[in-house]
Amino acid sequence: MAKKELKKIYKVIENFFKEREIQLYDVILFGSAAKNKNIGFNDIDLILLSKSFRGKEFDEKIKMVNGINRELVSKFKIPFDILFYSDYEWRKNDSLILQEAQKYGYSLKSK
Repeated sequence: MAKKELKKIYKVIENFFKEREIQLYDVILFGSAAKNKNIGFNDIDLILLSKSFRGKEFDEKIKMVNGINRELVSKFKIPFDILFYSDYEWRKNDSLILQEAQKYGYSLKSK
């Protein structure tokens, strides 16, 4: 995926969070799109990190970001698979998905 498109994705997420007063910590691209396997990837895998997610259960996080997936799909015409973690959960790194994302993924914040 081109850097220009990744910047646009980050900007949409950043604006979405600002509108809802959710503190965006980072956006991590992982999975096949991050590994530059452009042939055959079916979706864009993202982890959205926020300090605002600290201490929140899964359903609470989903309510906070309700509509982000729909907005991304409508703007980019690509399916997105989005996970939501706090900055603390990211640093704790206690799941296989987080370990995989930290090993092979990268931040869109600096793209």
